[in-house]
Amino acid sequence: MNCYVAALEEQSLVIMLKNLRPDVLIIGCTPDSIRSISEQLTGERYVSYCCHDREEAIAKSRQISPACVIVDLQNKCTACLEAAHLFRELLTPDQPLIAIIQDTDDEEVVQSAFSAGFDDVMELYKHPKSHLFAHRVRRLIENTTRRLQERDQQQDLSDAIRE
Repeated sequence: MNCYVAALEEQSLVIMLKNLRPDVLIIGCTPDSIRSISEQLTGERYVSYCCHDREEAIAKSRQISPACVIVDLQNKCTACLEAAHLFRELLTPDQPLIAIIQDTDDEEVVQSAFSAGFDDVMELYKHPKSHLFAHRVRRLIENTTRRLQERDQQQDLSDAIRE
């Protein structure tokens, strides 16, 4: 009986850990740039990597299947852009790839981000509007999670019909 209880406890622990997976994966070139993004993601679960650790970040992404990936392009880092290309190939159309840039009014930078495969381009807001960034990301996470759940339910239904 103790083994059964331990197994049940262990199973609930696994389920709990699975439910606490990070929703956002952040790629940046410096700890400061990553911190500036993560500070505005109040209440969101995230994991962050330096762009030079992109192979490890991709492996983690395969493991956790994040709702979105945010790449810091404020410093126009080529390694971050290369990481973004790798993530674009890995992510499903339901998982947005978001670029963080200095100024969304800079049409040339925005166009180059979209042509590079980003789904959305955002800038970090200064203090009075900082909650807007977190709100936009939260909405993306909610929409992505809902679409992924619907896709999983459809797959389960298809599998049940096939059986």
